[in-house]
Amino acid sequence: MLRALTISLLLTAAINVAAEIFQVTSGDFIYNITVTTDDDGSTTYTAKAHLFNSTTATEATIPAAVTATYNGSEITATVTEARDSLFYDVENKGNTVLTTVTIEATLTSLGDRCFSNCSSLTSIALPETLTSLPNYCFYYCSSLTSI
Repeated sequence: MLRALTISLLLTAAINVAAEIFQVTSGDFIYNITVTTDDDGSTTYTAKAHLFNSTTATEATIPAAVTATYNGSEITATVTEARDSLFYDVENKGNTVLTTVTIEATLTSLGDRCFSNCSSLTSIALPETLTSLPNYCFYYCSSLTSI
């Protein structure tokens, strides 16, 4: 009986959470920002690096946070994720000019193949907040010498 009650409370809590997602461009990245409002009225803003939007940049930094305008107010969203194949270009090819990537210390998750086929990538700085490396994260990163 106690187990059923616990599950019911968890489901009720999950139902009372509202979320909205919108996109914003900041620097060379497009981010999906999730706005989550709990039933107590508290709001959190998290961002997922969605697309690296440059075919000429040799360096990239995924920041700890991005600012955006939401409902007429400036908000700050913590960047916690990078999506699958983040550095593939629009033609679905690996990035051949990017040499250095820095990830600031809020990212906890990288998507599969995040840096796959970045053939010129020589170094990347990963934060301690990152919990694991996904499948094929550095696949065909033939120039990578420093992580």
